[in-house]
Amino acid sequence: MGKVIFIFGAGASREESAPTTEELLPDALNAFRNDTRINRLKQFITDFYNTDLQDSASAPSFEDILGMLDTALQRQECFSAKWNREEIPKIKESLLYAVCNIIDRKLRRSGTIHRSFVQNLVDHQSFSHDRYVFLSLNYDILLDNALAALRDQKGLDLDYGLEFTNFGQDWFRPREDRSILLLKLHGSLNWIWCPTCNSIRVGRGKKIVLGIWTESTKCENDRTLQEPLIILPAWHKSYDNSHISNIWLKAERALREAEKVFFVGCSLRESDVQVRYLTKKSLFRDPTVPVVVIDKKRKKSDGRQGEIKNSYRRLFGNVEYLPIGFKHFADNPYKYL
Repeated sequence: MGKVIFIFGAGASREESAPTTEELLPDALNAFRNDTRINRLKQFITDFYNTDLQDSASAPSFEDILGMLDTALQRQECFSAKWNREEIPKIKESLLYAVCNIIDRKLRRSGTIHRSFVQNLVDHQSFSHDRYVFLSLNYDILLDNALAALRDQKGLDLDYGLEFTNFGQDWFRPREDRSILLLKLHGSLNWIWCPTCNSIRVGRGKKIVLGIWTESTKCENDRTLQEPLIILPAWHKSYDNSHISNIWLKAERALREAEKVFFVGCSLRESDVQVRYLTKKSLFRDPTVPVVVIDKKRKKSDGRQGEIKNSYRRLFGNVEYLPIGFKHFADNPYKYL
C-alpha cells in the first residue's frame, strides 16, 4: 500500500489566524512599537526605501527587503556608511526576529482546526500510522502540537526525521513502529541549531527559537550562540544546511511512494521553485497519482480561484480542486481520502 501525503502551506495556518507572507512584515512593525530590534528595522526600511511605513501601498515587501540584504551580503557590499557590512547582517537578523515574534503572538491561542484534523484522521477505523506522511512549509507548530499530543492519546510518536541532541531529555526518541512522520521543509520555530558543531535541538510544545534573543541560548557542547533553523521567504532560498537537506531527501522518498497527495492551503506560486520541483520530480514517475488541492472558500468572482487551479493543472495535469477551506476538510478528511 502506498502513502497518503499531506502538504501543508500557509493557507492552513491562515485559518488559525496566522499572518500571510504579505502580512508578516507590516504586522510585526505595528505590533512591536517599543522593541529595539524592530525599531532599527523600521529605520533601515525608511532610510533605504525613502518611504512612509504607514503607507502600505508604497511599503516594500518582505521578499524585496530580504533580497536586497542577501545580495549585499553575497557581494560583501555596503548600502552606505551607516548601513555598512556590520549593520546589514543585523538587519537581516531583525527580519528573522520579527517573523518569529509575530507568528508567536498571533498563534498563542490557536490550533483548534489542526487538532480536529489530526483527531478525526487517527480516530477512523482504517487509520494506519505508517500510511500517512505530513510535509509542512510552515514555521509554526500548530500541526506539530496536534501530532505530538498523540503520544499520550494513542501511544504514537512524532518523528521529524532528524537526530536531536536532546533525545531522552525533554524530547522522546520516536519508535520506528509507532511514529508519524512530519517533515518541515522550511524549518521550525521549535528547532535551534549550532553553527559550530552542527547539532540541533527541539522544544516540546514551545517555540524555543525566541530564546535565542531573550535568553541568549548557547550550545551545551561548545557554548556557541544558537541560531534559528528557518528558511526565510526569499526569492532565492538556500537549503544548504545539512539538516534541511536531509529533510528534503526524506520528503522526496515519501512522495515517490505516494498513492495520493493533498495540498492543504498551498498557493504553490511559481516563485516556490524548489517545492514545485520537489513535488513534480517525485510524482513524475507515476502521473496517475491523484492530486487534491484544498483551497480556502472563495467567491466565484475571486480571480485567485481560477489562478490557483490553473497553476496546479499546468504543473500536474488533471487535479481535483476543492475550494472548501481547511476547517471543512478537517471535520471529515476521510470523505476525500
